[in-house]
Amino acid sequence: MASADRIVQIRQNRLLALQANSQTEYVDRVAVANEVNDSRRLFGERSWPIIDVSRRSIEETAAAILDLYANTNRSSSPRVKWTAMLAPSLWIGASPIVLASKSASRRALLAAASLPFQVEPADIDERAIEQGLAEQGATASDLALALARAKALAVSVRRSGALTLGADQTLALEGRRCTRRRPAPRRPKR
Repeated sequence: MASADRIVQIRQNRLLALQANSQTEYVDRVAVANEVNDSRRLFGERSWPIIDVSRRSIEETAAAILDLYANTNRSSSPRVKWTAMLAPSLWIGASPIVLASKSASRRALLAAASLPFQVEPADIDERAIEQGLAEQGATASDLALALARAKALAVSVRRSGALTLGADQTLALEGRRCTRRRPAPRRPKR
């Protein structure tokens, strides 16, 4: 659940993008605060978990949901039984899929599909692979495929006989690959 201020901000941006009237209760701070309070009350009455998503990315939110799911299913508490909300798995393999990735989004996708899986991140030097392929003039999709393949191969060596899933993604605009800049380390406040 996001804070009322964050919800108003999101809704204002949505209305702006839609070129819609922004003078509505939909973005009224008091009305939104009442919605949030009503939701919190309902969640409390039902003993439903609340995750504050005000400043979380979708990946962080997915990871929090997966952690909550794992912790709820491990406990004997009669609270929310998440497994009842999931569709039955169509997976007929003898062992779970091995996900060769730390990505919370990919874990969330597999969990949403009710596929049994285990996470075993690949220990590969992605930057070295990127550099080698960039020197060869590889496209963004070539790079994503090569990284996914390298991850799957690295983990499958350790998990022989298991179906190993490697995945990666890249972003390109008009054929030019966009890279993520890592934020500079924060300096301690004085």
